[in-house]
Amino acid sequence: MTMPDLQQVGLSSHNDDGQPAPTEKHHASLPTSMAWMPLEGLAQTWATFAGTFLTPAAFMATSMVFSALSLEADALRQYSETCRCRCNGDILAARATCEHVIQDLQEGSSQWIRALFWLERLAGDQQQHGEQEQARMRALFAETTEQLQRLHLLTFQVQEVGVLLYQRAGLLVGEPVDKLQQCKRTR
Repeated sequence: MTMPDLQQVGLSSHNDDGQPAPTEKHHASLPTSMAWMPLEGLAQTWATFAGTFLTPAAFMATSMVFSALSLEADALRQYSETCRCRCNGDILAARATCEHVIQDLQEGSSQWIRALFWLERLAGDQQQHGEQEQARMRALFAETTEQLQRLHLLTFQVQEVGVLLYQRAGLLVGEPVDKLQQCKRTR
């Protein structure tokens, strides 16, 4: 699924005609506008950066960024699966894939933080870099912090989706769940 498809499908509890889906107990819409974005431009920017600086710190920063991009790409794939499961009425599978999305996004955030560390190490070597290279590093540092903030927002948005999926499964809407039965189900 493409990002526009995901935004159209979202996890809305409404049919194409705008009416609530007949199998749903709860009819609150889930967020359809999310902080997903195309990653190709970022990948190109960082590949160019690694080819320009050719230092261990630059390679490490680039490695962390590509790890973050990989995790985000997998999170988007899993989010599409969440949408597919939700549209098929399989709320439990949607919830499980949503949890994987959150884990990937959190790990992606950790990788962006590691990239910041390596960028700082690279910038610390002031004598080796000219004014133009320092300006590029500052721009990449700003880009990295923006991506980190975007992933935090995206993680929050997907966590909201997860809560709504739990509500749809009846676990958070005042329906008591026997703790013993819950423990037996997890074994």
